[in-house]
Amino acid sequence: MENVKTLKGNETGLGWDPIKGTVVAHEWWNEKFKTTTYAVDIICSYYLSYIHKEPCMDSFHTGLVWLQEIMRGNERRCVNLFRMDKDTLIKLCLDLECHYKLKCSKKMTILEKDCIGAIDGTHVSACVQEENLIRFIGRKGVPTQNIMAACSFDMQFTFVMAGWEGTAHDGRLFQYAINKQNLNFPKPPPGKYYVVDAGYQQMEGYLAPYKGTRYHLPDFQRGGRPRGLKEIFNRWHSSLRCCIERTFGVWKARWKILRTMPPYSFYVQRDIVVVSMALHNYIRRKALADPAFERLDKSPNFIPPDIFRDVDDIQAEESSQESGALQMNALRDQIACSLMLANNDY
Repeated sequence: MENVKTLKGNETGLGWDPIKGTVVAHEWWNEKFKTTTYAVDIICSYYLSYIHKEPCMDSFHTGLVWLQEIMRGNERRCVNLFRMDKDTLIKLCLDLECHYKLKCSKKMTILEKDCIGAIDGTHVSACVQEENLIRFIGRKGVPTQNIMAACSFDMQFTFVMAGWEGTAHDGRLFQYAINKQNLNFPKPPPGKYYVVDAGYQQMEGYLAPYKGTRYHLPDFQRGGRPRGLKEIFNRWHSSLRCCIERTFGVWKARWKILRTMPPYSFYVQRDIVVVSMALHNYIRRKALADPAFERLDKSPNFIPPDIFRDVDDIQAEESSQESGALQMNALRDQIACSLMLANNDY
């Protein structure tokens, strides 16, 4: 402090106030402080304007996923962005595809605006008492818990029904889920649909592939491009439905407990499945950088390995006379024809 008292104001701009016991600033120092503050303001303004810019479009989706978000969202948002309503935008895209050879993505087309997600079943390890083993050992050869789930295209679960024995057929779980009101299954609104595999019946709101025709993506990778209208549709359908396989894969890879379930009560094992799916969704929404999701986002065709994945689908019986099935058959044919016209690469 003695050193401060001896400072000369005309050299440093500082002076000592013996009454207040503080260092006081003279006009020279005040002017220097104003200049420094002004410089800091300029630097901060430049940083916020050119280095750390706040995005105007705050949706975390991009590209086709963003377009799907627009098509499923509020009508006014579509008008504000494209200056036309949704129906007009769809007609424009189809006209450009059919008449002006605009090539749509091999993974998604504008017709997918009506698809709200995918449904499938999966298995995780189960630890049950010996008297229950027969009911839980299915095609996997080990005790498993059968689970039905629905997911969105951003790899979040939108519905789960867990706690079924490994021998239960996927179609049985599906019928139970959509008919049991207290489960609150998110049924598709009129005109919308889920994509499902051949193990589910074709019915209103649930679009299955053509049966007896090449379907899985590895089949096309090994056997070349799809041939004919049905194979073109099935490849498109498989590319769309693989979102749930990718979702199952990253979920199981994160939670190792699903591979070898400890000997908890089966109700606890069921709850572990549901809670881990809820945490999966939370991480997807909130994590700024998650290695598991980043790998999938960078590799659209990558499906994480699953030791409980089915090799062959057990195909459901066709109920072609049911009105809902006829409606979905017509939609399937319509999409197939559109893909046939729009994709000259096949």
